[in-house]
Amino acid sequence: MLGPDGRPTGYVITADRPPAPEPTRAEQAFQQASMPMSVFDTRQRYLRLNDGACRVMGVREEEVVGRAFMDSVEDNEHSRGFLSRLRQVVESGRSLRYENFTGAPALNGERAWNMVMWPLTDPSGELTAVALAAFDSTEQYWARRRMALLNEAAKAIGTTLDVVHTADELVEIIVHGFADFASVDLLDWVLGADESPPTAPEGDVMLRRVAHGSVREGTPEAAVALGGLDVYPAYSPTRLPLGL
Repeated sequence: MLGPDGRPTGYVITADRPPAPEPTRAEQAFQQASMPMSVFDTRQRYLRLNDGACRVMGVREEEVVGRAFMDSVEDNEHSRGFLSRLRQVVESGRSLRYENFTGAPALNGERAWNMVMWPLTDPSGELTAVALAAFDSTEQYWARRRMALLNEAAKAIGTTLDVVHTADELVEIIVHGFADFASVDLLDWVLGADESPPTAPEGDVMLRRVAHGSVREGTPEAAVALGGLDVYPAYSPTRLPLGL
């Protein structure tokens, strides 16, 4: 800056922001890990998230850093359980592992996560943060559920030779295992004394409702009452060839 006489009256100093230091190998390993990883302070506020955690949550790291965990998620049983375990690590100073089955904001449907949380300490040994890594265990979770369902079915279905009772057992397993509603319709000859099936019909088939069940009280979805007849048209995709 120059004055009227051309002499300098002041100076302007400009400075560029120094370049960010190159990330260390450890920082690269954290950021590029295949599983979601994050770090929280002792008050359960976000300190760091890696790329995997950001993808699962559908956010950028800068959007949540400094925010409390419960401010970034829906307030439900799963979120409160997660929060309680973060606090448990802070209070106990020990790592823990647990499985959580819940939805992920940026992923379709619910998924199972096998999580590991562990304390971070400074050189003096004081606990300063909690780190966690989450492993997607959805396939293993459903494999265990299917195996448990098969074991339960083997024990609960076919306890008697009564066809209607067996149908009730089947519905009970299906509804509590994976369906909201299930029904069993049978040909009348199955319920009678004649053990010889009739010839395959060419037109519509009449089936009798022998069992149905629902997760909702009173089975409001049932369009056919127990003991009633339902028509399965020849073009119905649910109809199998007679005798199969």
